[in-house]
Amino acid sequence: MHNYEITGHPKVKVIIFITVIGGILATWLNQSVDFLEKIVGMPISITLSSVSVTSFLYIMFSKWMWKWSVFTNIFKYPNLNGRFDIIGKSIKKTTGETFNWEGVLSIKQYWDKILISMKSKNSSSESISFNGSVVYHPMKGYELTYSYDNTPNNNMPELHKHIGTCTLSFDEDTNT
Repeated sequence: MHNYEITGHPKVKVIIFITVIGGILATWLNQSVDFLEKIVGMPISITLSSVSVTSFLYIMFSKWMWKWSVFTNIFKYPNLNGRFDIIGKSIKKTTGETFNWEGVLSIKQYWDKILISMKSKNSSSESISFNGSVVYHPMKGYELTYSYDNTPNNNMPELHKHIGTCTLSFDEDTNT
C-alpha cells in the first residue's frame, strides 16, 4: 500500500485533532485509574501515555473510523474500497489510436494508504498502483487518478512491461 492525496482534505488538521483527543483521553484515563484506586482502596499500577493512546486512536481512525458517515459527509472523503467491473479506453501516445477493454478493479483503502489493482479481462495483464490522488467534484462525484506499473504475463508477446496513468470517475455515492 502507498500514500495518496485527497485534494482539499485537511489531513494535517485531522492528525492534530487525533493528537489532542489522544492527550485528553490519556489524561482522563489516568485520572480514572487514580479515582478507582481510591474506591478499591488498593494501588493500581496502570499508566497510559499520550503517545500510546494517540497511536491507538490513529490506527482505529485510519482503518475503520474514517468510513463512518459523519466523517465522509463532513470531509467529502470517499470510501472506494471494493471490486468494480470496469470498461476502459486506452490511448496509444505514439499513434493516437484508441481501443476499449474490460477489466476488474480492486481497491483496498485506508484513510492514509491505498492500493489499486486492475486485471484485464482480455489478457493476463495486471497493474498495481504506486501513487494516486482523489478529487471531489460537487454534484458530480469523485475522480481517482493513479500511476501504475503493469506486468503482462509472459504468454502475451504484444504486451510489454510499462508504467502508465489511469483516471477513474465515481459518482457521489461511490457505487458506480
